[in-house]
Amino acid sequence: MSEQRFIKVSSKKVFSIWKEFKKFILERSIFEIAVGTIIAAAFGAIVESFTDNMISPFLGIAAAKNMHNAYLPIKCPEALNIACTDVFLVTSTYPTVADAQAAGIVTWNYGAFIEDFINFLIKGFILFMIVKVIAAASFRKTKEKAATERECLYCCSMIPIKATKCSSCKSLLDQSKF
Repeated sequence: MSEQRFIKVSSKKVFSIWKEFKKFILERSIFEIAVGTIIAAAFGAIVESFTDNMISPFLGIAAAKNMHNAYLPIKCPEALNIACTDVFLVTSTYPTVADAQAAGIVTWNYGAFIEDFINFLIKGFILFMIVKVIAAASFRKTKEKAATERECLYCCSMIPIKATKCSSCKSLLDQSKF
């Protein structure tokens, strides 16, 4: 008897969850989320391109190398007969991270990290500004709505702010109390 009850309860829960999921999928907001995700991915590609093609070259001038290929050797294989402590020799022999890793050198890729960190800062700042603009617009709408309506002291219905008589309870309103 308890198994039948469990099956009924379980099937009701599954049906309820399915109904909620269907409602979630069919609502307009899921499509807005999907569009937002696609736009965010495209936006990320633009910021990455901006960092790689506009900012990194200037960092490369300051560092006298391409920042994406800036690395420090951590461990060199014995077969290379190069000491990892001679950073200049290792980085001049293997100018790119890919060359060094192909030779078996363990690298610390600080240049790629710097580029990724700059990407993060740019994306974070732009998202911060977007949220700030949306919050300001939302605050303005709320402020405008509050300025056009008020609550009747007698019946608690919403009335125009300039009203002298409530349309719901027909009470005369004293403007000094508002």
